[in-house]
Amino acid sequence: MTKKSNECQTLLDAIDWCNAQSTEGRENANLLSGRVHTDIERPDLAIETADGRLIGLEHFRVDHFIKGKNHASAVAQLSNEANKKRKQLVRQFHGNPPTDDIAELLLNTCDNALRQQRNACIMDIVSSLEQGAFGNNGHIKKIPAYLCNLQRRYRTDATVEIGFVIEFHTNLQNLFLNTAEGTTRTYNGELPMFTELYEQLNRISKNVDWIVLASYPALTFDIAQAAIIDCRNGEFSKSMERQGLAPVTYLGLGRTSPVAPIRKSKENQATSYTKKEENSHTYHLMIANNSDYPKPENLMENALSEAPKALQLATAGKPFCATQSVQMLYEICTRLGNPGTAATKDGVYKTLRSNPRRVKLLCEEFEERWQLKPTDD
Repeated sequence: MTKKSNECQTLLDAIDWCNAQSTEGRENANLLSGRVHTDIERPDLAIETADGRLIGLEHFRVDHFIKGKNHASAVAQLSNEANKKRKQLVRQFHGNPPTDDIAELLLNTCDNALRQQRNACIMDIVSSLEQGAFGNNGHIKKIPAYLCNLQRRYRTDATVEIGFVIEFHTNLQNLFLNTAEGTTRTYNGELPMFTELYEQLNRISKNVDWIVLASYPALTFDIAQAAIIDCRNGEFSKSMERQGLAPVTYLGLGRTSPVAPIRKSKENQATSYTKKEENSHTYHLMIANNSDYPKPENLMENALSEAPKALQLATAGKPFCATQSVQMLYEICTRLGNPGTAATKDGVYKTLRSNPRRVKLLCEEFEERWQLKPTDD
């Protein structure tokens, strides 16, 4: 997919998604409907609407997995390198590369993808967004040039509006999202509206008329969720609220630093390798996991500190997103008694000590209900 076709497809994905969602989403999608021009740069897309508006949309990508001071997309680099190597193999072996080489390419790609995932945290997403909007090469400062180009290229009598199409790529599977509708586990590509993310988008909204959000899994392009935010006349907060997008508090390890980063020391690190079955074309990719997992006592200490916040937020009717250990303690406290009495660290600790046998049963029930396997958190 070319850069231009990806920009256009991201917009269309978001519009299609919103057309199937809330009334606000459908209305905003309709307000962005019209003739889409792709033969323009700075901004990337232009829409001429039936009611005489000209909307310029600049696309940029935000990644969960980033690298370097400029917060460049580590995933995009990984994909480009893998694709370059694949093409090289095809050329080298005239369209029929050896299966050993293909298996090795897949192994290296998977190994690097795991490394990126393990070294990421929630604030990397926020940092990537901030860099794309407000960084040294950010798009906010280019808005005057975008407006000038639109007016020079198209009708000068049109009402000109400007916006961003922001393409998110994340992997936040297996968090627990708690809202008024209940509790769900997050899936690949789903992006809860974390408070820090909401604040950055609010900051961006003061400079644009529209924000189009499209969320995808870290490594693929199957849209997971989307929203179209009307920022005109200071309507950002209301437009978000009407689409059910309230700030979500993150509770648990992994907010500002990775939960289980890959060890920096090369000593005692396992090595990934391929294993081919004898007399077969079947390969097994053995991916080494060299993560530094948190100690159980650190997990418990964090959960004891964060579970009271979960209880307080639930009592106030505010959404939150919790890691597994925090969610488990939160649910145990709600099951064992009055959540209000456990809404402190000491309160949670006393609740757990009040009936150890019952706590053990509730832990087992929690794991069975959510079909959990041993994880980092």
